[in-house]
Amino acid sequence: MERKAKTPASAFGPSWNEHVVIIRDGDLLQGVLDKAAFGASEFSLVHAVYEAYGPSRAGLILNALGRLFTAYIQYYSGHSCRMEDLILTPEADAKRRKLVKVNYPQIFIFTLYLHFFVYVNCLATVARMPTISALEPLRHGPNQMEENSRFRQ
Repeated sequence: MERKAKTPASAFGPSWNEHVVIIRDGDLLQGVLDKAAFGASEFSLVHAVYEAYGPSRAGLILNALGRLFTAYIQYYSGHSCRMEDLILTPEADAKRRKLVKVNYPQIFIFTLYLHFFVYVNCLATVARMPTISALEPLRHGPNQMEENSRFRQ
């Protein structure tokens, strides 16, 4: 397989030809494996494996690449995503609880407001009346709401 990479020739110097990927008999002879080699592009490495060996082998190589990239990110970039990373520390949980406590009344009122308009629109649909957009009163403001006969229905 011989394809051009997305890496420009100037990255390593044109004389090195690292922008041309050459794979023969399963060995990487030359080039840089970048997004063009692994990504969802025509003539990528995964595409070549799919064409040559079928979907089960292509699935295996995708699995292996996913593990390889995850290991790289964890060991060399310092990123990880384990269960410990998803659990809040006591300090973060206290901060989250404080934010919820402060903002809960606003969220509760907004939720009630949306439920009211869903209920009104359901009734209007059953009664074959014009429906009201939930955001329409917010756009027009309370004064225009009273003047508009559509809101009195």
